[in-house]
Amino acid sequence: MRGGARAPAWWHGDWVAVHDSLVQRSDKTAWRHHCLALALRGFAQFAPGLHLRPDNLEGGIEALRACLPGLGLSPQAVLFRLTGLDEAAQARARSLWKADALARQYVAVAGALEAHTAHMREEGVVEALRESLLLGREAIGLLVRDPLLPPELMALDARRILMAAAARYQDAARDLWRNWISEIVPG
Repeated sequence: MRGGARAPAWWHGDWVAVHDSLVQRSDKTAWRHHCLALALRGFAQFAPGLHLRPDNLEGGIEALRACLPGLGLSPQAVLFRLTGLDEAAQARARSLWKADALARQYVAVAGALEAHTAHMREEGVVEALRESLLLGREAIGLLVRDPLLPPELMALDARRILMAAAARYQDAARDLWRNWISEIVPG
């Protein structure tokens, strides 16, 4: 997966938290980078200034400590493991991600990739190339921003379906692009 962030098949119910109430919001560019770093690693806002994600990534909190600053996390943010949430807080934390909607979106995009793969040779070349860029961008965007939730929060089938469809689509689109380039660029 991306940047060493892999979701193992286990999760013990603990969370990785980022407290960022001391991060200055006045530098809009730095704030956007900070928020993007959190989003790219699947954090969701639990409370103002407190963002959580399941502690299920390979390498755990140490791997996140190593990668988040490079993604733009503010040095004023505090990263820590959060355990012992009461039942109500645990339920609220588990509901931060709209896992069912996300899974449906993954399956829908996978279906669009499969449908376009089946018919891309029937379209005009320029239209097929344009569609490959649009669909490819949508699939890549979903995979890059995948929160890598554990199976207790989101069934892994939807992610696997999208990844497999994206890999097949990439092969078909690459062939289409290669053929088009070879026609317009003299050998």
